[in-house]
Amino acid sequence: MANPDSIALAASAEAEGLQAVLVGGNAVNLYSYFRTTFDVDLLVRETDSERWLSYFQKHGYAPFHRTANFIRLRFVAHPAEALPVDLMLADARTFTTIQRESRRCDIGNGLSLAIPSPLHLIAMKLHALRSPARFENGIDLQDVKYLIKTAKIDTARSSPTSPSVMPPTPYESKSSENSAKNRVRENGATLALPQFDSLPATAGLNNTEAFRLSIRHALALLPAMFAKGMDERPGENYPDRFTID
Repeated sequence: MANPDSIALAASAEAEGLQAVLVGGNAVNLYSYFRTTFDVDLLVRETDSERWLSYFQKHGYAPFHRTANFIRLRFVAHPAEALPVDLMLADARTFTTIQRESRRCDIGNGLSLAIPSPLHLIAMKLHALRSPARFENGIDLQDVKYLIKTAKIDTARSSPTSPSVMPPTPYESKSSENSAKNRVRENGATLALPQFDSLPATAGLNNTEAFRLSIRHALALLPAMFAKGMDERPGENYPDRFTID
C-alpha cells in the first residue's frame, strides 16, 4: 500500500458523504501564516465519528488514542510517513455553525476543504489554551497573533461580540530574488529543506504551494518526532470539547 496523503484523504471523503472542517495548524497555514504542523485536525460531527473511523481504517489507519472529545489515528504500516489524523468531535449545532461560516480552500490536486472563519479558528485556539501544556508551548498564542494580523481584525475598534473582520489577503505568487533559495530543493533522493517556521521560507510561493511545502516539511521531520515520543498526548489537562452556544 502506498503511503497516503492524510489531508487529501480527508478531502476525498466528501465523495462518500462525510463532512469535515480542517482546523488546527493546517487551517492556520491556509490563512497565509505558515508553520510546521505534525498532524491533521478535522472537526467532525460526533454522530459521524464511526463512519470517519471506518473510512480511515479502510485506507490503512487505526486509532491509537481516544477520549470523549477526539480520536487520533495513524497510518499503521508506516506511522512516520503519513500525518496522524485527529478527529475532533463536535455536537451538531457547533459543527453546523462553524461549517456555515467556513470558506473553501484549494489544497492542491483538484481537492479542497472547508476551513473555519478567522474568528472561529481564534476561538478554538483560545479554547486549546485552557490546557497548561498548550499555554506553555506558546504556539497557539502565536497562531492567534498571526490570524488577527492576516485577517485584518481591528482589535482596537472591535467589540467582543461584533469584531471588524476583512477578508484575508492571499499570499500570491511573486517573482523574488530570494525565492529560488527558499524553495524546497530536490537533488536525486536528497531533499534539502529550508528553515520553515516563518514566512521567508515560502517567498515566491502562492498559498497552495506553501501549504503543500508545510506538509512535505512535516513529513520529513515525522520520524524524528515519533522517536521523541510524539504518541504522548495530554491527559486530564486536555481541554474539554469546543462548543458554540
